[in-house]
Amino acid sequence: MENILQVRNLHTYFYLENSVVKAVEGVSFDLGKGEVLGLVGESGCGKSVTAYSLIKLIDKPGRIKKGEVIFKGKDLLKINEKFLPKIRGKDISIIFQEPHAALSPVYTVGYQIEETIRAHNRNMGGKQLKEKVLELLVKVEIKDPYAKIKSYPHNLSGGEAQRVMIAQSLSCQPQIVIADEPTTALDVTIQAKVIGLFKKLKEEENFSLIFITHDLALCAQLADRIAVMYAGQIVEIASLDKIIKEPLHPYTKALFLSLPKKGKEKTKLQAIKGDVPEADKKPKGCFFYPRCNLGKNSCRENRPELKEIEPGHWVRCLVCGIEGRR
Repeated sequence: MENILQVRNLHTYFYLENSVVKAVEGVSFDLGKGEVLGLVGESGCGKSVTAYSLIKLIDKPGRIKKGEVIFKGKDLLKINEKFLPKIRGKDISIIFQEPHAALSPVYTVGYQIEETIRAHNRNMGGKQLKEKVLELLVKVEIKDPYAKIKSYPHNLSGGEAQRVMIAQSLSCQPQIVIADEPTTALDVTIQAKVIGLFKKLKEEENFSLIFITHDLALCAQLADRIAVMYAGQIVEIASLDKIIKEPLHPYTKALFLSLPKKGKEKTKLQAIKGDVPEADKKPKGCFFYPRCNLGKNSCRENRPELKEIEPGHWVRCLVCGIEGRR
């Protein structure tokens, strides 16, 4: 598969008055053309900061300290700032976590989608522009799209607002869509409909998708590959089949053990002991060591690198060889 995006050794820090918060530390991954990459992990693992770093949406006191984000042969972290607005929305679009917060409350749904299109296609206007907006709302299966064009975000349900955000993100036919926790505020029924919508749109538009979520089971319904994040690092990345059938990293295994088992309603869920370390107070060695059942003394002192255990299966662990498979 040909890669459309290559991320190498990405570091994003937040410089506070008395500390440095290392939110993302050494994240590397590839995204193939037409691929769905799931980015999963507990809250606070750096998933969203990674996503915003890809298109330099990091505000002060945050700073992308180093790394590369290669798109169309160019490093997005090094190109002139004035060219980034031409890439955001058109080539790479993002769907934010809270649609009602991301949409302006003072403009209609139709106007906000129109503005996104105008930003990258100034030749389109009038009747053609309104027809394009209507076409997008129909595509994302909004009920009564004619009425919704004139609606304000507060008139929409959570599911409708999310569909509007999806329509807006696809309005300029991007090559990459980043969906940041797009189902967090939705009930399970609406979640299922949104996942189904993503599947349909993916087939129709053939964009590459980075799907960010804390819900591993939800991600498994959509992703081709899964990257598991912990404390600002990717600790495991492999095909969906490999991650499900043969997870290697202790954190990935723990995530699966914490999921409800189908047909075993009375089975007690296994919580992961402890908490994700604070971003400015991470352990010296392996970040997962304080919560790990396989950890050794070497894990306390030495920080593991992301290594390819077998073709296409990368793991950041000192004991994930023979012992990690037990």
